[in-house]
Amino acid sequence: MILVFFLVGFVEVMSIAFRPISLSFPSLRQYFRGRNLLDAMSRTITHPAWAKAIFSALLPIPFYLLELLVGFVQAIVFMLLTAVFYGRHLHP
Repeated sequence: MILVFFLVGFVEVMSIAFRPISLSFPSLRQYFRGRNLLDAMSRTITHPAWAKAIFSALLPIPFYLLELLVGFVQAIVFMLLTAVFYGRHLHP
C-alpha cells in the first residue's frame, strides 16, 4: 500500500509541476493564430500597388482590435485559473 501512496504522490507532484506549462499552450497557440490572421489580411490585396499600400495598412485594423480583446479575455481567464489553482493549494 505504501508503494501505491508514493506512486500517487509522485503523479500528483508531476501534475502540479507541469500545470503552468500546459496552461501556457493555449495562449501561445492563440498568439500564432492571431499573427497568421494578421499576416493573411495584410497580404489579401496584391494588385494594383496603390490598393496594396492602402489596404495592407487599413484591412488588419479591425483584426488588431479583435486580437486585443481576445488577449484581454484570455489574460483574465488565466489569471482566474491561476488564482483558483494557488488558492486551492495554499489554503486547503
